[in-house]
Amino acid sequence: MTIAISKPPSHLFLKRDIYNFRLKVPPDLLRLDGRSELRYQLRTGFASEARRLAMQLAAGIKSIFADLRS
Repeated sequence: MTIAISKPPSHLFLKRDIYNFRLKVPPDLLRLDGRSELRYQLRTGFASEARRLAMQLAAGIKSIFADLRS
């Protein structure tokens, strides 16, 4: 039997057994806040929960980026 190990999304990373989210700010939006990336602690140690939260967070942030551009 083969077990597939999936690679976590690039915006997720584990720090002290807690998953964190990191997303780079697009270059055209850097002038608004000056931060080059956004970081949030997801407050979970479970990979499946972290993936779900990260996908929701990424979708929301990308929507905000789109609104800021228009």
